[in-house]
Amino acid sequence: MKPSALLAAAVALAVPVAARAQPGLSEPIDEGSEKSPGVALGLSLAGTAAGYGALVAAGKTDSEGLAWVGLAGIVVGPSLGQIYAGETGRAVGHSLLRLGAGSVMVYGAMLTIFDCWDDESGECDGSAGPVLMIGGAVVGIGSTVYSIVDSANAAERHNAELKRRRFVLTPAPVVGPDHSTGLGMQLGASF
Repeated sequence: MKPSALLAAAVALAVPVAARAQPGLSEPIDEGSEKSPGVALGLSLAGTAAGYGALVAAGKTDSEGLAWVGLAGIVVGPSLGQIYAGETGRAVGHSLLRLGAGSVMVYGAMLTIFDCWDDESGECDGSAGPVLMIGGAVVGIGSTVYSIVDSANAAERHNAELKRRRFVLTPAPVVGPDHSTGLGMQLGASF
């Protein structure tokens, strides 16, 4: 082979050519859109305020159903921003923590009533009721504040996860050297 033919072949191979991607067999994975930290914070604040508002309204109207709605809002409302950001596991965990804290607080109140005001002495020495009541309130309020503050961070974590590199391995048809077709694997990436 002549040196000029080799040079021409080398130049032809070295010239960049636009590569075209072939469509995959599966639809692209929809990873969702970016979430607004402001919307997440607003949902948490509004959900919490609605829960307390419903509880106050239930007290004024003597509505048992509205009281249950208010309690549900107090338990779930602070986690609405986390649910919006796609962190449902975290939202459920914090909601269960608030539910448990409320249960401990109610148990402490009942224990206080039975231990401190049920007998004639009116003394409350040695009762665990007040400690349980205060402990439940502190945990419940702390969890509420944490969930509200974390709601904007949850949206930011969601957005950061969207920006990370993603690799997807899917089945794809391949063409063999003798023009036969078969099944292979296709690696797709998004950056």
